Amino acid sequence: MISGIVSSMRPRQWVKNLLVFAGLVFAQKFTDPVEILRTVAAFAAFCLVSGAVYIINDLVDRESDRLHPKKRLRPIASGRLGTGPA
Repeated sequence: MISGIVSSMRPRQWVKNLLVFAGLVFAQKFTDPVEILRTVAAFAAFCLVSGAVYIINDLVDRESDRLHPKKRLRPIASGRLGTGPA
């Protein structure tokens, strides 16, 4: 079940959230521990929120995703992850 939830959150898409670290570089704060911690927290928050949106979208679209050749393999569309745990 946990692997289905994590998979539904699409962690490979989280690479985009690394852009929040650009602020540290451009502000020249990449040696400030407080700013690094804030940026890591922002990265984690972005990942959790985007993951939740992916799960909500998969729940809403599960019936049409079952008919799609690639999307039917997603945990919710395939039935590996039920709507309750998602």
